[in-house]
Amino acid sequence: MDSKAINKLIRSEIWPILRQQGFTRFDSRTAHAYHGSFINVVNFQSFNSYLAEGVGCTTYSFALNLGVYVIGSPWESNRERDQDGRLHPSEPECSFREQVRKRAPVDGFNREDIFYIHPDGRTTAQCFREVKYLLTEVAPSWFEARNNLDALLSRMQHLVSTGDPGIFARPNSYSWDQLRSLLLLLKHQQSPTQQSANSALASINSTIGNILDFSTIQTERPRQERYAFEIRELWDKLGDYRPQPACTGKSDNPGGHLDSPSFVYARSSGQALATSANPLTLFSPRKQLWPILKRVGFVEFTDRLAHRITKDAVEVVEYLPMDRMERKAWNLPTGFFRVGVGISWPLLNYGGIFRKNRKDEPRPTVNECDISNWLVPETTFHKEARTAFHSIEDAAGVLAQPALGWLEILRNHGSALSFLQRPDWELFWCYPMMRGYGASPSSRRLIYLAFLNRMLGENAESEVLIRRAEEVVDPWYPEHFRSRYQAWTAEAKSRLREHGRRTAA
Repeated sequence: MDSKAINKLIRSEIWPILRQQGFTRFDSRTAHAYHGSFINVVNFQSFNSYLAEGVGCTTYSFALNLGVYVIGSPWESNRERDQDGRLHPSEPECSFREQVRKRAPVDGFNREDIFYIHPDGRTTAQCFREVKYLLTEVAPSWFEARNNLDALLSRMQHLVSTGDPGIFARPNSYSWDQLRSLLLLLKHQQSPTQQSANSALASINSTIGNILDFSTIQTERPRQERYAFEIRELWDKLGDYRPQPACTGKSDNPGGHLDSPSFVYARSSGQALATSANPLTLFSPRKQLWPILKRVGFVEFTDRLAHRITKDAVEVVEYLPMDRMERKAWNLPTGFFRVGVGISWPLLNYGGIFRKNRKDEPRPTVNECDISNWLVPETTFHKEARTAFHSIEDAAGVLAQPALGWLEILRNHGSALSFLQRPDWELFWCYPMMRGYGASPSSRRLIYLAFLNRMLGENAESEVLIRRAEEVVDPWYPEHFRSRYQAWTAEAKSRLREHGRRTAA
C-alpha cells in the first residue's frame, strides 16, 4: 500500500459521488464545487513521515476535511486560479472548516479524525466505506448550512457569545468581524439599499475597531499594511454607497489615505510598482531630515530619533531602516527605510518602557507613543512594502508637510479632541497606519478624550468619560487584557484628578 494507491481509490471511489453532488473540479486530493458566492471544498489530508510518526499512523493514512470559501475573501487576488480563471482555494484558506470524524473506529485506530490505512491495506475497504457514508449522509447538510447567506449571518449573530467550532475565529475578533462584514457586503450586493450598506459599514467599523484596539503596540509594519489592504477590499464592495471621508486634501493626509494609489491592492493603481530598485546611497538623518525639524522646534536628536518637548507632550520623529528579515522576505535591496511620527502625553504614562534622557525624562520611540503614525511615501516601489521609502527626497517632502501637519493637530488639545471624536472608519481611512488611539468604545480612547477635556478645563465631561472608561473594561476587553487596562485606567484617573486639583489651586 502507498499514497499512489490511495489517490487512485479516491479518484475511482469518491470523486464520482462528489460529481453527483455538483463538484466539478478535482485534483489528486481536493475537490471543488461552485455555488454562487461560495466554493465548497473536500480535501483528503495526507501526512508526511514526521507527522505520521508523531500520531502513530502511516503516511498514506488520511484525514477528511470540509471547507467553504467565501468569494471576495481577503487577498483573493493572490489566490491560485485555473486556466478558466476559477479560484481553487485550499481547505485552510476557507472561512468555514470542519474535520469529519469517524462514527466508530472501523480501522482499529483510536483517533476519530484519522482514517488509518494499514501497511498491508487490510483497513482500506473499511475506511473508504466510512468516507462514502460521511460524504453522502453528513457532508451535504454541512455544506448546505454554509451556502445560505441569511442562515450564516443569523448564525453568527446568535453565536457571538459562544462561537462556532466551524469558524476559525473568536467572536468579536478581527477575523470574525471581517468575515461578518464580507457576508453583509455580499447581501448588500444582492439587493443594494442604504440600510444594507449601513449594516455593512457598521460591521466594517467594528472590524477596524479591532485593528485599532488590539494592535496598539506597533511592532510589525507589514501587518499594519495588510490590515489597510484588507479594509480597502471590503470598502470597495460598498460601491456607490461608500461614505465620503473628510480627508480628501493632501494636508489632511500624511502620505496617502486608502483611496490613494499607495493602498490600492484589489485593483490596479495605475502606478507601476518596481519589483526591485537600485541600492540607496547611505545617508545621515542628522544632515538630511533633522534640519527640517530644527526649524519647527525639535530640540533633541539622536541618529534615529528627534523629539519636540512641550509642557504636556513629547513629539517624536523616527528614522527606521527596514528590518533585514523583511528585506530578505521581499527580496529588496539595501537602503529602504521607514519614517514614523508620534505623540506621547507623559501625564497618562506610568512605569512605561520608554527610553529616557540623562535627566530621567521620557524620550520614547514612535512605537512607545500614545498615538503613532508610520508615513506613506508618495512613490511606492514595492507592493508588499507600501510604507518603505527609497528616496530621501520623498521622505523629506512627506515629513515637511503632511507629517508635521498631523503632529500639529495632536499637539493642540482642541483640535486633538475633535480629531479623536471622528468615526473609527473615517480615521482609519484617512490615516491607515495610525495606531495607539484605540476603538471609539474602548477604555483607551475614552481616557484620551478625558485627558484632552481635562486639559481644556472641561472637568465635568472628563469625569464622565473616566467613569465610562472604567465601565467598559470588562465587557470590551478579553480576560487576559482586563487587569492591564483596569490598572492603566485607575492610574490615569488618579493622575487626571491630581492635575485638576493642582490647576484649581
